[in-house]
Amino acid sequence: MLKEAVLSDVVKSGRIMNCVRKYHPWVEQLTLNKNLACTRHCDRNEGNSLICFLGDFEGGGLYVEEPEGVQHLAEKGVWYEYNGRHPHWTEDFVGERFSIVAYRKPPKKPQAPTMDQPESQGSASPSNRGSGS
Repeated sequence: MLKEAVLSDVVKSGRIMNCVRKYHPWVEQLTLNKNLACTRHCDRNEGNSLICFLGDFEGGGLYVEEPEGVQHLAEKGVWYEYNGRHPHWTEDFVGERFSIVAYRKPPKKPQAPTMDQPESQGSASPSNRGSGS
């Protein structure tokens, strides 16, 4: 799946996705990472995320700032659930590190209606629309 030159790849179907969805049917998407180290950031995902670490490496856990303090998620081969909207970052690591992140994408924001898209189900021509409210 991950080619040598690729650090990250998004997956929406396949064997790994089927395995994750068996226990977590809410998952819509996976990101597979190879040797990816993230600086402190917050995700835009909907709800909680899952993460699992694999490979021959030392360090490389995930720090997550939670209201009750900073969590350190680090054990290999374990699925951790965390709130990706809270600040989190990757611990420094040595070796070959893979991670699988499972999440639900945020809902798409509705697009503003255009002249070709009436605001409601009823048909409105440009001449009888209000000037803005």
